[in-house]
Amino acid sequence: MKRKFPKKVATREEAGAIIESCERLRDRLIISLMAKIGLRVGSVIYMEYQDVDMKRGMIRIIGDKGTRSRTPEYRQAKELWKKEKNPIVKQQLKRKFLDMRRETGVDRTVAMHPDVHKLFAMYLAETGKLRPNELLFDMTIQNVHHILKRVCNKIGIKKRNPHSFRHCFGTCADEDGWKLTEIQAQMGHKDITTTTMYLKYTGTEVKKAMEKNPLDI
Repeated sequence: MKRKFPKKVATREEAGAIIESCERLRDRLIISLMAKIGLRVGSVIYMEYQDVDMKRGMIRIIGDKGTRSRTPEYRQAKELWKKEKNPIVKQQLKRKFLDMRRETGVDRTVAMHPDVHKLFAMYLAETGKLRPNELLFDMTIQNVHHILKRVCNKIGIKKRNPHSFRHCFGTCADEDGWKLTEIQAQMGHKDITTTTMYLKYTGTEVKKAMEKNPLDI
């Protein structure tokens, strides 16, 4: 069964305007990773330097959405890290949580959009050498929400949540002619029925399909 399409989705024009209006390079990169590559916000904020392959133009997504988010051990590790006040202990708990996330989550590889590759090159030059086992963006999902709220207020449009940019990618990929299986692979959908919610068939498109390849019955 085809899943219901979400109501709140950033349009192509909105996503472009928001990205261009970000004052910080980091913020442009974060939003581009969701809108131009289709990543979940959780995958973005937990991405590490070692996951970015600039030569191949690929990003390794480790610990993406999966069954590990439902285990008591995973939730406990995350809670302990978030609540800890001692900076040294907090860093240790953070590393423990990230290792658990990488060990028990889904492991896949996605392709970079050319614009994202350029932003990464600038960001890595700005932040220094590649540092394995360190997060690219040391921030929370709430931080991303705040960035979007600030930028949307600046340009006078309704605030969009982080996931709306992932939906924007899926919609634009379909409009630009990506195959359903290609969208599924890039977005990391386990079930292809999830991907079908991005398909939009109009009367004109169906008419073109019939003219191009009428069935021989």
